[in-house]
This record gives sequence, C-alpha cells and structure tokens, in this order.
Amino acid sequence: MRRALGLVSAWAGCYVVDLDDFKQINDTQGHLFGDTVLQSLGRAMREVGRPGDLVGRFGGDEFVLFAQGNISEEGVRQRFGRLGDARKEAVPPGCPVSITCSLGIVCASGQGVEYEQLFRQADAALYRAKAMGKNIFCLTRYQPE
Repeated sequence: MRRALGLVSAWAGCYVVDLDDFKQINDTQGHLFGDTVLQSLGRAMREVGRPGDLVGRFGGDEFVLFAQGNISEEGVRQRFGRLGDARKEAVPPGCPVSITCSLGIVCASGQGVEYEQLFRQADAALYRAKAMGKNIFCLTRYQPE
C-alpha cells in the first residue's frame, strides 16, 4: 500500500475501520465464521470506495480506505450505512452474534500531505471513536504534524 501512495494532491481522506469485539466473535463462533465476516467487510469496503480509491486490509480486523475527493459528514454517514448493511449480510439467520464496527476518518485539503500522516490521524480518530462507544465514527480534519 505504501508504494501506491505518495503525497495528497487535492482533497483526500483516510478511513480506518475496525470490527468491534472481533476476538469474541472468533472465540464464540469459530474462525471460519470470522473469516466470512472479514471477507464480507472487505467486499463492502471495495463497494463503498469510488474509482481511484485504495482499499486494503491493514491487519487482523482492520481495514483502510484512502479516498480521493472531498469528504462530507453526510457522505461518511452513507458509507457507514452501507458497511452496516454488509455486516448484517455476513451474519446467518438465527445467529446470536451482533457485528459492529468503528471508524476513524480524517480528511485533508491541499497539497503536500503524506498519506502516512493521514493514516496516523485516522487511526487516532478510530481510538477516539472506540472510547466513545462502539458502532460509531469519528470524523476529523487533518492537522499538520
């Protein structure tokens, strides 16, 4: 992912998505079920992306989307809703598991911002979202480091 990225040339944003309590899902439902959930979320991340966006699995149960273009709070709400629909589809009928995720999002305008800086700030926003509860997003503007 690092090789595909450079400097932000205009409006850009970074979404960091983390499944809430994923270890518990794996422990109670099994790793095959957990893999199905991860695959479903990966598909959903690609579907909410636009042409030119870059999506990747960053580790365990964390995904990253680097987006081109202006990011509004309403746009984030729409993408978050589509991710919610995909999570519901990953759960078989009658399964007692609730699957939620939290997001950290940072958006930047202008030139000279490195994508790594966007990622660090989106990751920090994710931790703020998790501190506020689960199944929530935290959207912030880029702050020069």
